[in-house]
Amino acid sequence: MLIVLVVVGAGIYVLFFARLLDVREVRIEVRGDHGEELGQAINDWLDDDFLKIKKRNNTLILSSDTLATDLMALFPRMDFLNVEKELPHILLISGQERSSAGIWCVVKQDRCFHFDKNGVAFADTGQSSGFLILNVNDSRERSVKLGESVAEKIWLDNMIKSRNLIVTTGVVVSGFVVPQDSLEEFHAQTTEGWKIMFSTSTDIEKQINALGIFLREKINKNDRSELEYIDLRVQDRIYYK
Repeated sequence: MLIVLVVVGAGIYVLFFARLLDVREVRIEVRGDHGEELGQAINDWLDDDFLKIKKRNNTLILSSDTLATDLMALFPRMDFLNVEKELPHILLISGQERSSAGIWCVVKQDRCFHFDKNGVAFADTGQSSGFLILNVNDSRERSVKLGESVAEKIWLDNMIKSRNLIVTTGVVVSGFVVPQDSLEEFHAQTTEGWKIMFSTSTDIEKQINALGIFLREKINKNDRSELEYIDLRVQDRIYYK
């Protein structure tokens, strides 16, 4: 029995206190501007202890997956993170930050977010306008948190598609609006002062093709400033005022 205790004690000493396999260096290879914050969070995580034993004391039992998951929760702006062990003493952290595909403002929440190509809100920002990126003002009764999707995929897909296709009609869109009581309706606000009304249940491409023909054949370009809206919510129909 004494021999077993001695062996177990020696094993515990070698694993956790002899510093044969402890983490002595953290290498961060992440594209973006938050390497210093990431490094601090990693060191805080390693210095956390369980039963008085710090996580950094042994790279063999340190969970790379758990560290990566915890870091992703702390840094929603990260698109991905990988944690690799280079024994005996090095942790290698690699990854990349998300790129902004647009700005989504939740009006009732009084909060705007950068979102990525998958619709994930990853950073707070101020309200913006313009045609270089997708700008959306969402007036529905809802809230969004960092790390969550700003909208269902069908909304994002239709807005992105409509924004890209409207350019072919000679119309420039400054931003999008989701009305307060909307179930599937959204509006594209043009730089000319009028709006285009869409529905997520219609074929956006067909409707915009019809819009291009309508603008060429029915509305003189000089008269566009008098428009209030063009309604494309009903498939194969165009209404305007």
